Amino acid sequence: GMMSSHPWNVAIVSRWADILPMVSQNKQIDLVVFWAHDLLQIPTVRHVYHWSNVFVAVSQFHAMSMFHPCPENTAEMTEAVMPNGVDLGMFRLDPEPERQFGKLIWTSNPNRGLPSAVRKLRDIRKRFGKQFELHIYGRAANYGWTPDHEAAWIANIDEPGVYLHEGLPKQELARELMSSWAFFYPSHWPETFGISALEAQAATLENQVASLT
Repeated sequence: GMMSSHPWNVAIVSRWADILPMVSQNKQIDLVVFWAHDLLQIPTVRHVYHWSNVFVAVSQFHAMSMFHPCPENTAEMTEAVMPNGVDLGMFRLDPEPERQFGKLIWTSNPNRGLPSAVRKLRDIRKRFGKQFELHIYGRAANYGWTPDHEAAWIANIDEPGVYLHEGLPKQELARELMSSWAFFYPSHWPETFGISALEAQAATLENQVASLT
């Protein structure tokens, strides 16, 4: 009700395109912005074109993969790209942490493929040695969710070489990334611009495990 009655100057809708028609009922809103977040497909794509003035994607690839070509593109709408980013200052540590050979790190949401990572770690340890360990810092609580949300993804995680940590403040997480040997993220999630991967790049990590296979 508030979206259709409050005198907003600008309304920014994140991900949920199906509420755009309701927002459009408010004639006092001058500008409607749809921020696509990490979506690759929108079932209600016509809502985006018909009811918003600006569409914001996180990359050109993101925008192209969602909407082009699209017969619904009949309205005048501005497309904008606003990339994700990280604070590089977090990674300017003096002295820099020493790299720990074999320390693999997972920092993303556990439902984006964590069970696959644990299975792959099992194979890596059999093939290359038990010095490889997986340290998991991506937890449901980092996203404001309850432990119940991640239960299915960490149920069988109690095995040699796997360490489940609580979430860390960004500065401390940056130190863990910089001390790790590789960012280990065999995800099945349709990422558009994963911040966890961007942070790993900022820490100058390379996936050296791939070079072993």
